[in-house]
Amino acid sequence: MHIVVVGLNDKTAPVALRERCTFLPHQLDEALVTLKELSSVVEAVLLTTCNRTEVYLLTDRAKTKSAIELSMQWMSRWFGMPEERFKNHLYIYEDEQAERHLFRVAAGLDSMITGETQILGQVKDAWEFARAHKTSGKILNNLFKQAITFAKRVHHAYGLNDAPVSVAYAASVLTKKLFEDLKGKQVLILGAGETGTLVAQHFQSLGASLTIANRTLEHARRLAGEVGGRYRTLDDIPELLDEADIVIGTTSSPKPLVTASMVRTQAARRSRPLVLLDLALPRDIEPVSMEMVYAYDLDDFKKIVDDHLTARKKLAEVIETRIDEEIIAFLEWLETLKVVPVLAALQEKGQSLKERSMRSLENKLPDLDERSRRLIEKYMKNLVNQLLQDPIIKLKETAGTRDGEMLVRATEMLFNLAPDDSEQEEEANKERVSYEHRQRPSEETVKKAAERVRDHAGVVTFI
Repeated sequence: MHIVVVGLNDKTAPVALRERCTFLPHQLDEALVTLKELSSVVEAVLLTTCNRTEVYLLTDRAKTKSAIELSMQWMSRWFGMPEERFKNHLYIYEDEQAERHLFRVAAGLDSMITGETQILGQVKDAWEFARAHKTSGKILNNLFKQAITFAKRVHHAYGLNDAPVSVAYAASVLTKKLFEDLKGKQVLILGAGETGTLVAQHFQSLGASLTIANRTLEHARRLAGEVGGRYRTLDDIPELLDEADIVIGTTSSPKPLVTASMVRTQAARRSRPLVLLDLALPRDIEPVSMEMVYAYDLDDFKKIVDDHLTARKKLAEVIETRIDEEIIAFLEWLETLKVVPVLAALQEKGQSLKERSMRSLENKLPDLDERSRRLIEKYMKNLVNQLLQDPIIKLKETAGTRDGEMLVRATEMLFNLAPDDSEQEEEANKERVSYEHRQRPSEETVKKAAERVRDHAGVVTFI
């Protein structure tokens, strides 16, 4: 089997392209199901955020090229544009590179704001969404679970997110550069979701007067109650622009909520500056250029936060080395899958032996009372379990090693576990999941992981 990632993000594609290469919440169900239905795809997870759109695929090694091509055709249909428009902005990772990429994404190392934790929740949501729709299976489930656990661990161990530099925080930093004091400034926040909530909390701490505008009034009311602001609907935007000093877009609207004509009309009848901060993708605010109007979008924030990332980048370098160990652990787990069908067959053999022996005993002793029958069955079960205990333990302990492979073959031969017919053989092959042709971890990865163990032996214990 082969793990593949195909995607684009803020490092490979401009915001004008990213806002077209994304999925709205109501599209996710159908998009994910149709992705999984591609002929070469065995498992699939779809991760889409304001700064990235990625598909994680499990496919047969022989069909990897086909899976990549079909996934790009699938993107073309969903994005409503020819492949040529976005193909050069895609990155494609396979096997170890794909696994490393997911660990980096989950830990926030690949984010616009290094170390931010919002992406961790988004990765978890994407995985749980795939599990709920049964598009992910044993392999991707284990990979995502391990990546999420790793990200939580390193954030806790290193305090990577202690210095707040999220996009929401970056918006408040930029605003403080434009206004000496935000106390009393009228801030209009479009959207009451996760990003809108973070923005509201930052600007509340700076003393700004907040108005929350949202499509669902109840959600606006809830957030306004938390931050001590007002709440309105999105239909009130033209009116609210008149009094706003700062407008911040955070919704998932497919079309701009603040048009260029709205801004021009409003700016013509005011003498104070208007700051437009667009954190949404697709963009909530149409691009506009005119005097006394200061407009910024997601790409602008990347430049603003660079000064706040030096410490985080140093920590990120340390965390990068931990990923080598995680990849080796994941590959070792993959190797253990080979032993699973043998263990199941061994236990089934023992169960079958016990049942046959009990039937034979009951035929020879028809007058056996129920209490005696249960007692004999219990002891027979214990005997079979004890007989198989040592082989099972040894198979588990040596899984993923050369000795383990030899032991698997020996167990199959000694206990006559080979399938009896072609149909059973096919089932066994499916369960076995062939990784013989999968690339082993690179020598560099193994070497770096080994060096870390030597360098920190007796000094640092990783939690």
